[in-house]
Amino acid sequence: QRQTAVVDTGTSATAFPCSECQNCGQHTDPPFDESKSQSFHVPSCKKDGDKRSCAFGSCADQKCVVAHNFGSGNDASSWA
Repeated sequence: QRQTAVVDTGTSATAFPCSECQNCGQHTDPPFDESKSQSFHVPSCKKDGDKRSCAFGSCADQKCVVAHNFGSGNDASSWA
């Protein structure tokens, strides 16, 4: 799937919207459809709130999640 990366120059975040993204603004390409990917996986973790088990973000519902607050006013969360 073609994706155009969003680089937030105010943070170290590089991202693109996925199929569950809500209020993520306008983008060149449609949201990434995880179900069409053979290599996509959500990083897992064991203890909610634990930041040490995720490379980025923190653990929520046994998944590593990152919250993004972009300068454009859009807020988003994603898998780390």
